[in-house]
Amino acid sequence: MNQTEASFAKTWHESSFKSSFAEKHQYRLDIRTRYFEDREDVVIQLSQRDTRSIPEMKNKKIGLSIFQVELNRKHRIVNFDDHDVVGRSDFRFRKHIFLRVSLANGRYLIVPKTEDPDEPRDFLLRVYTEQKPKYGFLKEVGTKLSTAG
Repeated sequence: MNQTEASFAKTWHESSFKSSFAEKHQYRLDIRTRYFEDREDVVIQLSQRDTRSIPEMKNKKIGLSIFQVELNRKHRIVNFDDHDVVGRSDFRFRKHIFLRVSLANGRYLIVPKTEDPDEPRDFLLRVYTEQKPKYGFLKEVGTKLSTAG
């Protein structure tokens, strides 16, 4: 195991969101690195409700994607293009999945999802960053994603 990749010997700032996959939220994350760094490590945890005590429910395959967008983006994205993805997890039958990415200054959208897009499921999204981030979620529908910068 690569010790560098597994190291968490930093001060991390946590941001948490609770929602449902059925709502198809898109979460905005603004990264501003320190003046002497050009990238920042970000760890994202996506968790679904524990289904062990509910016999008729089972974990679904969950995953997430990160898209870089324009710095002034205020609306949800309708059409996604694969070349705009800056991070993506595999879909997995797990209660929790983690994704660690190194992001440059800019605005990003985190999109949690189930393998079946119409499958409702409650989830918790946690984002850990080195600097205190600006974040929120986008409600209004916007236009096609274009590459920032």
